[in-house]
Amino acid sequence: MDERLHEQLVGYALGALDEAEQSEIERRLSADPELRRVLESVQQSLEPLADAYEEHEPPIGLAATACAYVADEAERLDVVQPGLNYSSGALDTRSRWALADWVVVGGICAAAVFLFFPAILNSRFLSRVTVCQDNLRQLGTSLVQYSEYMGDGCFPAAATEGNRSFAGFYGPALVDSGLLMNDRQVICPDSALAAKSQHFRVPTISEIDAARGRKILILQQLAGGSYAYTLGYICNGRHMPVKNLGRSHFAIMADSPRNSWAQLAHRNGQNILYEDLHVSFVFHGPEGQLVDDPFCNRLGRCEAGLDMNDAVVAPSDCPPIRTTEMLSGER
Repeated sequence: MDERLHEQLVGYALGALDEAEQSEIERRLSADPELRRVLESVQQSLEPLADAYEEHEPPIGLAATACAYVADEAERLDVVQPGLNYSSGALDTRSRWALADWVVVGGICAAAVFLFFPAILNSRFLSRVTVCQDNLRQLGTSLVQYSEYMGDGCFPAAATEGNRSFAGFYGPALVDSGLLMNDRQVICPDSALAAKSQHFRVPTISEIDAARGRKILILQQLAGGSYAYTLGYICNGRHMPVKNLGRSHFAIMADSPRNSWAQLAHRNGQNILYEDLHVSFVFHGPEGQLVDDPFCNRLGRCEAGLDMNDAVVAPSDCPPIRTTEMLSGER
């Protein structure tokens, strides 16, 4: 492999490529299994960097503390007052500042705190959003390949009952098809799962089928990682998988909300993957709701869509059907 291609793979893994380069790498990855294996090796080599990362919020009252410290230091160092006369020929060689100088320095320190800390935090936020978008694009490529290889043109679909009745079934389906290059791709870096994902692994379909009791509940929560996946739709009383039509408006994956439907995965919106494989960061509306809420069908329920154009995505452990009237045709 030439050095430039390897550099592009590293850039792809870091989400640092421009749109044209990223599209070209994704095209080559979809056609070259060996290149996908190399990418997986690159991603694994970068994992220690993610594991070592810690984020710390600036302490409350940091600016006030900095100003108080400057004032205390000025008093401790016996600052010379303006207008004080020195005896000729015996100038003190120590650096003496007036109180006004210390106040100016304190103001600069406070300004730096207010300017730089928000910039650093915003940079980290944007970095996590970008990594999350890259995960979704790679998962989208795998889902498209699945739809092509299976022959019916459909994405992986959950069952309506039994152990396979959960949104995150897409994860084991991709694992068993050899299309999931790295288990950590199903983890959003802004999710709670990211902090304890060092030994995370997507279970296989056989493990899902064999699980009983509490174990199946745990596997269903973990199988789809921290991403929400399409629940399919209802047609003539039957639950149907989503067919890959390459639509630019139909959501097939997204960040899962934190803890409840009211909380966004990132601080002011969601990353959403659409059927044509483009990812958009969708901001929430003025009342805290997404402008186009992908987590509910047209009845406002977290269940399968009401027809083939009603896109609904849900966290891993969410079943596609919660109410019996969905299949009976009642609304």
